Amino acid sequence: MKPKLVIVICVVAVVGYFGYNTFMKGGPEVDKKNIRDSFQAMSVAIATKNKIVVKNLLSKTFSDKVVGDKELVDILTMSRKLYDAKIKSINLQGDLATIAYTRTEARGEDGSPVVSRIRGETWIRDEKNPMVWRLHRLAANDKWFRTAKIPMQAEPKVVAEKSKAEGVLGTLEKEKKPGETAPGDRRYTAVGKRDPFMPLIALEASVEGGSREVCDPDRPRDLLESYELLSLKLSGIIGAEGKPMALIEAPDGKGYTVRENMYLGKSCGRVIEIRSDEMVVLEKIHKPGSLRGVFEPTETILKIRPEEG
Repeated sequence: MKPKLVIVICVVAVVGYFGYNTFMKGGPEVDKKNIRDSFQAMSVAIATKNKIVVKNLLSKTFSDKVVGDKELVDILTMSRKLYDAKIKSINLQGDLATIAYTRTEARGEDGSPVVSRIRGETWIRDEKNPMVWRLHRLAANDKWFRTAKIPMQAEPKVVAEKSKAEGVLGTLEKEKKPGETAPGDRRYTAVGKRDPFMPLIALEASVEGGSREVCDPDRPRDLLESYELLSLKLSGIIGAEGKPMALIEAPDGKGYTVRENMYLGKSCGRVIEIRSDEMVVLEKIHKPGSLRGVFEPTETILKIRPEEG
């Protein structure tokens, strides 16, 4: 082969390579537009609970220490009454891009809008279709995309200061009814109020004149142990490759995620198994007539109600 022909072939190959990268992959501005388009498609899929699109926009190389790809799809497509996300900046690094954006969302029927500012979410270019970008890694500070827990607004400062002034042992003041005297006109009485020096754990003993045995008195209580077990509603199960989570709705309408070995209910109920449509809780029940401090292990099963699907 002649030297000139070899040189021509090499030049054509180089031009072709750079031409592919320029016109197929696009320059920086084209890449940023494609990233915004892919991000917008993901946002619409989240807002409309479209699992197929959400799953398709997750990279095959997606990885996270807390949440798996299948679990993330379930979390992203849970019920929301509001979802909006807007990109603020894009930092390109070859076939990878890190973005910063502002997200506004409200989960559940009574959830208030919560604004999250996310920095460092990573997207990656699709190998077969360079115009498509897919979610590769969550930002380190993005806690709500890793959990089905309903985001809640922080307690207003005024309310927090009022609660602090009343003290931890204070009682909630009821709404004044017609005919009642103003708070300043009433004298303090201890009738109907508990002893402020009684340990908080002993509150379990206030059952209409009787006493209630307290299980595991030295163990710190979880949040859901302030409710009766049967007052909690199992609204769904999220599968996560051998580590399923249960979605629990409390009587006040707030939602929580529960894993195995977590506690809930007033009888030291420990979650021992989460199945596809039910959750098994092992409680410690003090039977009437039993010796003080003796509890009987009792299994209780919470099932997903038919209307919850």
